[in-house]
Amino acid sequence: MDRITFKDFGYAEVFVFKNFLITQIAEGIVVGEGHVRYLKMFIEKTYGSNPMVYLSNRVNSYSVNPLVYHHFPEIPNLLGIGVVAYSPLTIQNIRIEKKFSKVPFQAFDKIEQAVIWSDYLVTAHIKKHLV
Repeated sequence: MDRITFKDFGYAEVFVFKNFLITQIAEGIVVGEGHVRYLKMFIEKTYGSNPMVYLSNRVNSYSVNPLVYHHFPEIPNLLGIGVVAYSPLTIQNIRIEKKFSKVPFQAFDKIEQAVIWSDYLVTAHIKKHLV
């Protein structure tokens, strides 16, 4: 799991890896459509058309407008969204958010689980398109 690069968006720290990225949104932020548009541009620039997975490591308390999930299918190489939760309230929020996502969405309690899932999604996608 060698990190390729790190970016500070101001409202989030982003750790970029070959097949996935991990974001850590800052305390108190309300994630909205503008954040997703910026993320989409960043993914396009960073990954091109290569398949990838978005992971959110929710170490801080912040809110997500669930309507942002309607924009994730606009990222054609995004194979899934994984969220790592550390509190019961965050787990409840994730259950609600998941209902709005048309992209595969999975919750985890450890970042290592999310990374394994990401690698599985990318590997399965590549194998499927090689056949």
